[in-house]
Amino acid sequence: MEKVILMDGTEYTLAVNGFYSNDQEVALKLITEDSLETVARAFRAENAETMTIKGDTFQTEAQGYVRLGSVMTRDTDAVVETRMKDPERDETGELVHPMPKLEEIRGTVVSLSMCKERMEDRVERNRADIDYLLMMEG
Repeated sequence: MEKVILMDGTEYTLAVNGFYSNDQEVALKLITEDSLETVARAFRAENAETMTIKGDTFQTEAQGYVRLGSVMTRDTDAVVETRMKDPERDETGELVHPMPKLEEIRGTVVSLSMCKERMEDRVERNRADIDYLLMMEG
């Protein structure tokens, strides 16, 4: 299964189709029993600025996503994995359904998005820094 690894080493397993990114946003579906508050603390800006997404055959990094999106949800009955179900057999050992079936594994998923810093946020932070410096001079 795929995982997301934060800068402090915190790891979360990703659900099926649990990672999506574009230039401004990355969306994640984490398999976890953690509360929304715990996940939000883990994904603070300084810890999530570089996230490593690791699968069985690949590894990639998502960088610069430092702000939690506006919506974070927790679904206690989400599909977290699909796998082939063992074939059903009757009492004699004959296959009941010759075609294999997919089995859904359900669990708790926290969905969240991380966004890149907006220019407005950077300007506001710079204004606050300048105001502080001016106050310290006077």
